[in-house]
Amino acid sequence: MGQNKRSIRGILLTGLAITAPVYLTFLIVRSVFNVLASPFSPLVILFFKNLHINIPESPWIIDLIAAILTICLFYIIGLIGNYVITKKLFLKLENLFFSIPLVKPVYGTMKKMVSLFTDSSEQLYQKVVVVRFPDEKTRMIGFITGESILDNEKYVSVFVPTSPNPTSGFLLFIKNSDIVELPIGVDKAMKLIISAGMMDAVKQTGGGSLAERP
Repeated sequence: MGQNKRSIRGILLTGLAITAPVYLTFLIVRSVFNVLASPFSPLVILFFKNLHINIPESPWIIDLIAAILTICLFYIIGLIGNYVITKKLFLKLENLFFSIPLVKPVYGTMKKMVSLFTDSSEQLYQKVVVVRFPDEKTRMIGFITGESILDNEKYVSVFVPTSPNPTSGFLLFIKNSDIVELPIGVDKAMKLIISAGMMDAVKQTGGGSLAERP
């Protein structure tokens, strides 16, 4: 009986391991699809009505057309941004947004969030480091994002992402002597964070020397 229970449990866990990633991927893709479709869905329905065309019974057809229109709009805006709008004009437009009190914090935050997905992580982050956070006994992986001067002293700004969602985290200002640089790339560190430590990139690259650091 015990063996049967273990086999049933093993089969269920195997089924979960196979199904869960597929299902979660489907949910994420569907959410992105709905976001892409939402701007043009009302216009597509209005277009069908004005031309006296029967609206398809399956709503996903309308959403698909709307999503394609949204992607085409992104492409057109990208063309304009690359070949028509100069960098100087773009900076003026950004300065206009930053001059509006209520728009400034929202636009700045959204721009940084979008850059996490559109820019290369290697460009966003400079080095992978380990910092003592949130206390002296705990170490967390972070990314150097720049340098700052606080109280006439030079500090390194370190972004410490949360796991498994690296888009949120903590911004720390630490002295350079209080951080330990890891001999791994940003991409490997991201995989380590997203996998919640299951991909032990630190151990593979000889990160055991961290214990030797003060």
